[in-house]
Amino acid sequence: MRTVFHLAATSLSVAVLCSPAMGTAQAVERASITVVNERAFMLSLELRDKVCGGGVLLRDQLDAGEQREIEMCVNGEGVGALAITYGSGCSQVKRMDMDDVEPGADITF
Repeated sequence: MRTVFHLAATSLSVAVLCSPAMGTAQAVERASITVVNERAFMLSLELRDKVCGGGVLLRDQLDAGEQREIEMCVNGEGVGALAITYGSGCSQVKRMDMDDVEPGADITF
């Protein structure tokens, strides 16, 4: 009985050590993009990084004509993806997703 238990425990240990969820840490590639408010008024903006788990990249207000450079994660193909919420007031909030965002791109509103 002890041998079977020992074998099961050893097999479980090997399965855990070889599990993809426990795999080696991979370097995250990052790239810069520029966010530009081309409107004549202040814009509230939130950008979330869809490649790196939805973390907030930017949550702020941009003045008219203001631009910000931000870094986002890119996938194995070298492109990023963003979930965007923006607007100029509570009644004009818009949401959109942008996939295949190229490094160095200008995201304009």
